[in-house]
Amino acid sequence: MLERLSYSPLTYVLMQVKISDIPHLREEYIPKIHNSIRKEFPFKEEKKFNTIQIGQQGSQTNFELKPLEQWHFIDKPRTTGIVIDSNSIMLHTTAYETFGQLMSLAKEILKKLNKVMEISLYTRIGLRYINLIQSSIETHVNQKFLGFYIPELGKNYKIKTETSQEAGEKTVLRTCTVREYSSNVSAIPYVPMELTSANSLSFEHQNLPKSGEYLILDFDCFSNNTSDFKTVDIEKCLIQLHKNIQIAFQSSVTKEALSAWR
Repeated sequence: MLERLSYSPLTYVLMQVKISDIPHLREEYIPKIHNSIRKEFPFKEEKKFNTIQIGQQGSQTNFELKPLEQWHFIDKPRTTGIVIDSNSIMLHTTAYETFGQLMSLAKEILKKLNKVMEISLYTRIGLRYINLIQSSIETHVNQKFLGFYIPELGKNYKIKTETSQEAGEKTVLRTCTVREYSSNVSAIPYVPMELTSANSLSFEHQNLPKSGEYLILDFDCFSNNTSDFKTVDIEKCLIQLHKNIQIAFQSSVTKEALSAWR
């Protein structure tokens, strides 16, 4: 088990549970949801996007634009939030302390939301950790990316890397995709560009640099599995995903880095 790092490069954590469709979310459930969590999450924002739905008809691939409504519920410091749409629940934070604390909050939130929404199924569980490395990149990041071993799977999965902002990597059940982004820019994006959900939270308390050289290590781990919505089962899955991410993280950075961050 990796001990807590006093000077961790971690900037953002996202936990997502995809669920069976909740119809009439705006009319029937959003007011009740906000009422049940507004003491801890007083701020509410509504956002609308266009998403691309990909379908297959015979040998032809079809692309369709579909609107997506999201509701963001944000705590008083604006460092932790809940994002809800008709098919997913997400908990994200820029003020991460420990996995245990995040898991306790997640269980509490999922129980409250399930009481209101009466969710039938979960279909996918994901966990994502974003690390921003700003100094000693050459000596802190494992340049060989030798891969990491996941005991549950009994296989040695090579770490995946990308040098662009595109995120189209396919992964298998309960394994990690690790993406690397590196650049020297005048305005550092503290998370990969596609994580627009992070825009509702504040990063100011982290005192991050505004410009210069940086590298983002993006650990994205998920499990595709459809089952009855039970908080205890979701917790067990998230614990395993977190173990996988720990393994990936320790294989992605050097001993010198871990010593410097302790």
